[in-house]
Amino acid sequence: MAKYHQETIAEVIKNLDSDSNKGLSGAKAEERIKQYGLNELTEKNKRSAWKILLAQLKSVMVIILIVASIITAFIGEVRDT
Repeated sequence: MAKYHQETIAEVIKNLDSDSNKGLSGAKAEERIKQYGLNELTEKNKRSAWKILLAQLKSVMVIILIVASIITAFIGEVRDT
């Protein structure tokens, strides 16, 4: 991989076969799109809200807090603290 951050602007433009004033020509841009594809990020699998919630509920601390709140509610020690 080229280390463009270590090169001068003129070197980078020359290496990329571009023009600092005009950019790429239409033909060169089309050629690069065919060669490299569109400049788009690929979207990874999204996790649904339910999967995120279930993952959070698998945490040991969350389970302890849920059990403690159920026990507290069951014995009637609910207080406003």
